[in-house]
Amino acid sequence: MRRAARGSGPTWDCGYIAPDGRMQYTATSFTRPLVEDFDAFVKIEDSRNDPQGLFPTGGSFSSWRPGIARAFGFSHLFRLVGYLAARLRILQEGRVQLYLLYMAAVLVILLMWKL
Repeated sequence: MRRAARGSGPTWDCGYIAPDGRMQYTATSFTRPLVEDFDAFVKIEDSRNDPQGLFPTGGSFSSWRPGIARAFGFSHLFRLVGYLAARLRILQEGRVQLYLLYMAAVLVILLMWKL
């Protein structure tokens, strides 16, 4: 194993003299076999540009996986919090006297609740 250029970590050089960061394995390459077993829950979207011709000049491959928690839980929660925050925006109109009144009212309510 050789060290990749510019301190980007160890990588298998596959016969290349000067490997760079694009030739490294990522976490996705190690977890892909496991993720493919759970394809019903985790959808993998691939984008590829295969090399063409006798002496190809380039090709690319990328894969993207949306987060499960984001897709099923957090997006609805964040949408609800955003809606509530937009409704409560009227409380932040910027008058210091109102802020002091809010704090005094909360203090009175807490004192009455404690008694």
